[in-house]
Amino acid sequence: MHQSGHIIFFVKFLIFGTKFITAKVTSFMMFIPTFGVGGAVCTLFSLSADRLLAIAIPIKYTHFQQSKYIMKHLIFIVIYIVHYTFEMVYSAISQPNLMVSGGLSDLRSAPPGAKELNQYLNLAVALGSVFNYLVVGILIKLRTDTSDDRIKKLYRSLSLIVLINIGGYLIFYTFIAFTHLPFIQLTPVQYWYCTLVYGLFLNTAAASVGPILYLNSDEYREAFKRGARDLLKFIFCKTANNSTKVIPMTAQR
Repeated sequence: MHQSGHIIFFVKFLIFGTKFITAKVTSFMMFIPTFGVGGAVCTLFSLSADRLLAIAIPIKYTHFQQSKYIMKHLIFIVIYIVHYTFEMVYSAISQPNLMVSGGLSDLRSAPPGAKELNQYLNLAVALGSVFNYLVVGILIKLRTDTSDDRIKKLYRSLSLIVLINIGGYLIFYTFIAFTHLPFIQLTPVQYWYCTLVYGLFLNTAAASVGPILYLNSDEYREAFKRGARDLLKFIFCKTANNSTKVIPMTAQR
């Protein structure tokens, strides 16, 4: 959902040739992508907390009622997403005639308000995710044989997740929180350019999940291959069904 915002922006710019639109229109265009951004950082924290519980209290963890346990995570994520999306959209429509380029970053450069709380909250959540994974790594090192190949893969996976995946979000939200400090004065144009530059870290992080899992997990690698095979079957089967069947004239007699 998050990455769809970039597609919407390029379609608006390249196909329709529209350079500037109002912040109010942008808030509606980017509603779903904003929903996705809020969900990404919150989901990363939820996953890190789940893995921490699985390592810290493994016996008790196996006796959790899965439906209730998952529901608690979902409630937390939904509340976070709704709050994040509401504040970002509300801050944009508070000046409906403000002209912006129509990108997802424009919601961050909209007039300041309660959305500033989101920036510090996102930074705190990202830091919490890093802390959880660091504790997971320490517990695994203390409780298991780190010379085992599976443990080595797990360590490599955790390191990549922290450095690239969560690290990209952490760098971006650290910058955003820093620019909201009272002694930092940026013009809207400067802020817009800076969000694009630091947004590269965030988007790299968002795109890194698949490669990290593919390279470090046999289960996920097999799932990716199976999904690719199913997709190819669906495409070629549909193409074959849509092809015109030619009946020879001799067969019609």
